[in-house]
Amino acid sequence: MINKGLPARKAIVLTVLVLLLGVLVGYLTFPRPVIIFMGQPVPDNGLVVNPRGKNLGDPANAERDFRKIHMAMVAFRAKYGRLPSLDELLNFKTPLVGNLRLSEDDFKTPDFEFGDRFVPGANNLHYGFTYVTPRPNGQPRPAFPATGERDVWMVCGDYLRDNQVVFRDGHSEFDPQGVEVVLWSDGTIERVPYKERIMYSESGSAGGPFVYTIAGQAGLPKKTITVGEELVKDRFNKIVSR
Repeated sequence: MINKGLPARKAIVLTVLVLLLGVLVGYLTFPRPVIIFMGQPVPDNGLVVNPRGKNLGDPANAERDFRKIHMAMVAFRAKYGRLPSLDELLNFKTPLVGNLRLSEDDFKTPDFEFGDRFVPGANNLHYGFTYVTPRPNGQPRPAFPATGERDVWMVCGDYLRDNQVVFRDGHSEFDPQGVEVVLWSDGTIERVPYKERIMYSESGSAGGPFVYTIAGQAGLPKKTITVGEELVKDRFNKIVSR
């Protein structure tokens, strides 16, 4: 007995396969949306945000500047009983005090162009002049910290690396490396590893906004968290080690 329905079923199966093939071809050939991050298209294997950051530079360059700057600031403080204003510190036309003259080269490192915050063509800030800002508790930073206290005077973030890779779904992978170079009021110069920097909520609430700073200075709130501790709490982005 001949099954007359078999050819019909074969035709249906063939038609379905042709339709599926058409859908697959359409999917593969349909132009995918272009995902842009910081002006750059994100490829399928992820966008390396700062490919030049593999060069970590040499923090000794910032340390050399900080030693000279601290010597000049202390001499100014000894003569005038206060710290120099930013305008006074950055006035390179005349000596800051006595015969101590600072130059523009004392306030920048040759490594800044490898940093994550470097913007080509912009007036990039090399050093952070923390001494002109209030302490974390809002009180002025004194020229002469009390016994047992010390303040952050300057910082350099040219040697911090996020090593961020952004993917098309919006998440990122980070491999935090490097150090922040810190000049303390007592003349100590410290290299603080990326994950050992601290952060605290400026408003005191759990939602922030958050301030990134350095442990050990006067005026810090009781509740702080290291950057490393905060990173492991991120459930969307991923911390990796390359």
